[in-house]
Amino acid sequence: MPNPSARLIRRSGIRSAHDLIRNILSGSVLGIVTVTYSVSFAALLFSGPLTDGLGFGVAAMLVSAGLTAIVLSMGSSLRMVTGGPDTPVMAVMSAMALGISTAFADVATPDQIVQIVLFAGVSCTLLTGLILYAIGALRVGAWMRFIPYPVVAGFLAASGWFLCAGAVGVATGIHFDLETASVAAYQDRSGHLLATLAFCGAVLVANRLSGHYSVLPILIIGGSLLIHAVLAALGISAEAARADGWLLPVSRSAVLWHPWTGLEYGSLDWPLLLTHMGEVGAVIGVTALTILLNATGLEVMQGTNADLDREFRTNGLINVLGGLAGGMVGNLSLNRSLIQVRAGATSPVSGIIAGTLCMVLLAAGNGVTGLIPSSVLGGLLLYMGISILLRWVVRVRRRLTWTDYGLVLAIFVLIVQRGYLEGAGLGLVAACLFFAFNYSRIRVIRRSLNRGEYGSYVERSSEELAVLSEQGDAIRILWLQGYLFFGSANAMLQGIREMVLTNAGVPVRWLVLDFRHVSGIDCSATYSFTRLRQFAAQHGVRLAFSSLSLSVLRGLDNDMFSSTMPDSRGGPVCRQFPNLDAALEACEEDILARGGALQRPDQNFQGWLERHLGGPESTRVLMSYLNRIKLASGEALYKQGSPSDTIDMVASGRVSVLLNLGGKAPVRLRSMTDHTVLGEMGFYRQAIRAADVVADQETVVYRLHRDAYERLSREAPDTCQAFQSMIIHVLSERLSFANNEIVALQK
Repeated sequence: MPNPSARLIRRSGIRSAHDLIRNILSGSVLGIVTVTYSVSFAALLFSGPLTDGLGFGVAAMLVSAGLTAIVLSMGSSLRMVTGGPDTPVMAVMSAMALGISTAFADVATPDQIVQIVLFAGVSCTLLTGLILYAIGALRVGAWMRFIPYPVVAGFLAASGWFLCAGAVGVATGIHFDLETASVAAYQDRSGHLLATLAFCGAVLVANRLSGHYSVLPILIIGGSLLIHAVLAALGISAEAARADGWLLPVSRSAVLWHPWTGLEYGSLDWPLLLTHMGEVGAVIGVTALTILLNATGLEVMQGTNADLDREFRTNGLINVLGGLAGGMVGNLSLNRSLIQVRAGATSPVSGIIAGTLCMVLLAAGNGVTGLIPSSVLGGLLLYMGISILLRWVVRVRRRLTWTDYGLVLAIFVLIVQRGYLEGAGLGLVAACLFFAFNYSRIRVIRRSLNRGEYGSYVERSSEELAVLSEQGDAIRILWLQGYLFFGSANAMLQGIREMVLTNAGVPVRWLVLDFRHVSGIDCSATYSFTRLRQFAAQHGVRLAFSSLSLSVLRGLDNDMFSSTMPDSRGGPVCRQFPNLDAALEACEEDILARGGALQRPDQNFQGWLERHLGGPESTRVLMSYLNRIKLASGEALYKQGSPSDTIDMVASGRVSVLLNLGGKAPVRLRSMTDHTVLGEMGFYRQAIRAADVVADQETVVYRLHRDAYERLSREAPDTCQAFQSMIIHVLSERLSFANNEIVALQK
């Protein structure tokens, strides 16, 4: 029986003591970065009037960071990933916290406001976890990829702005607001702002010059020591520096806040609170988008495929556990995962160590937060915000059209001015309208040909082909494509109207609409098809609908194929056919019937031979070598697999060439009417029959057996040569028509 300890070691990815040391070191580096991020986000949410809640905030961030790092290390579908409270989500939550604190400023004490903000944050975390888990459990994570990109960019760009505004508040203790901001308000805090900008600039430059994992921890520690050294050189004590806002305030110990013990619910102004809980939807949306984007980025960097549903379930579980423990929202982080890998992580042990460090610091208390310079945390937040703005406002321009980029800016401005719900509403509506407009510009008519360029699989006599060629414009074939809605269907209608009204040749009698490449139809498109039927009835045009799927058929008007609107000859305007070939055949039969070219009596067979053989004498000689066969409807002329020892000529009637697929319904390859030849290719190649040939109706065939052909070649070589010329002419006509179809389909 395997040793359980050995099995655990194998699963951990640790192969040697060297691997263990590397992962301990990388986990320690990751832990320092994660703790710094957590304290920064706590200061972001609990600044200004909420400063008294900083201890609760640090505890909430640490428990979330610890849970996220540990659970992701063990449960993610990606390797070496970690996370915690993340930048975009915390920016939205800071806006929510600010709105709540402002709304309750006149009706609650500062301590009560802190409790209300904590309640809102924990509730938001629980709801986020439940929604994320539901997305993964229902296996709809991949649908998140269909969210319009401009909406994603606008959302995340706004989070960058809120981080920058929050950074100013953390560094100066004064909330930054575009409407009330002024230079005079920050005159007394100019030193704080300069220090914040200097640290932010140092991080930006250092990360641009070197992507080493140690850059950020070194700058954080070095920047903190430098500020303490300057304060000491100036003779400013820690208490005085803290009072002047250079250091974070000394908060109560890091204690987790629990929603079932930390708030007096009976005295809470629920209507007022609920007016600000709309931001919860924004938090959930931004969290889901962040998970999607981070997972996609890690997919590319690791060269693997992420199981998005599993990622949503894992992140959902993290937030449910975090909410129950009094934590804030945490999620998969791309940047921290990269830091972990660059620091030398080779196994999930690194993430587990980082998460454990967060938990240890939580248990030890957070008295150390009073020594952290506010300018360092503010500079770090400002760096995060500027990085987001550079990515989603500046660099994103290269990937978007001006229209989409304008939408990104509009969403960004509206969110900053009005809030996430208004921005989301504008973004989704505008993105849908832009998509509908752009999609309607795609040609719904994939290809348009007439009968002279493309025909059915019915092989006809030269006389019938001449009629159909002359009347080619009477049948127009339209291949439709894509998803049909009001915009695209209306464009199709306008194109058809122009085609019919501007046709200078033979009037259009049939419009064949093939739906084989149509993925679906919206109910709004029904109006356009109703108008098309009315237009067709007014101009003596019939409509043939082919290859209709059940979903498309349900989307059309129930009366579309009824006879309530007959054409000029009393028949229904619209007819339905199972496939394009059946529709074309019916149209051809109608055009031939109008021209009187369908009735071909048996005696005309000899006249057809005379025209091809050069006179009555050669016809008389050939007829003496032929056998007349009369086939009943359904009777087989050829059997698939039998020898090809005859050439047959259809005098009257009709036969079909059917390919048997073994257990499946036979497929019709071609049909042959009177004055056509079949079997000649297999006869000359001495091959076996490749398909069945069955009479569709009572049919008369004249047959030339192989032995009769050999006698003909010996006894009447001139007639045999004329017959061979006739076969060559028939094959040339087929090849010519096939070439014309190929050329037409390439247009």
